Amino acid sequence: MNSAPTHTSTRPASWWAELIKLSEPTTKGARTVSTNFHELQRRGFITMTPSSTHGLPPTIDLLNETRTQEPYQLPYINREHYNRIPETLWTLGTIGELDGRALAMYLILIYYQREPDTWTWFSSESFQERHYLSDNIRTKGLNELVEAGVAKMQENRIQTSEGTAYRMTRRRSYQLLPNYCPPKTPRLETKKARTPDSLIFDQIKNSWPSNFDAESSGKYPRSTPDTNLPF
Repeated sequence: MNSAPTHTSTRPASWWAELIKLSEPTTKGARTVSTNFHELQRRGFITMTPSSTHGLPPTIDLLNETRTQEPYQLPYINREHYNRIPETLWTLGTIGELDGRALAMYLILIYYQREPDTWTWFSSESFQERHYLSDNIRTKGLNELVEAGVAKMQENRIQTSEGTAYRMTRRRSYQLLPNYCPPKTPRLETKKARTPDSLIFDQIKNSWPSNFDAESSGKYPRSTPDTNLPF
């Protein structure tokens, strides 16, 4: 929501709570949002500037995600490749349904699923070496993504060899469903021809779902069970 220059927003906590479908958005949900905003500020991802007018929400400024305390810039400025998160993760309320394990595996699947028809499978050893996460997180996180309708799973029997012996084993592969696939990332033609932040934002905005209104405070495509944030 703060991706447009100047990467700031001034919204009440209840608005954010309603956006991600938290229960009791004007009370309990708003407190949950406020608590997590303060935690994000403590960790160096945002700054919160109190309003000079009593009763108005603070202004939230995005900071560089590497926690250098520098202002946020769109990723194309410093990196040639980055992964985008589809807006449907929160406009459909899904982010409030997933726990930390599922969110971790969702980000990993986004990293690997560069094309819509890509299937991804993980071996226990290489997964832990590459991502430093346990088998429990991998298994339960993937299962939750399938149950939540974020990804689908297919199981195949393949032949593997150990020395001169061969055996059949099962392999589970996963693929994100269309609503949750990473959107295409705007690309610059050359490093010298930089595109202004505002134009890049327009390109990103044009890929949002047609029924998504970033300025409304409650008109979203579906209603989901009330839950608290997973952290």
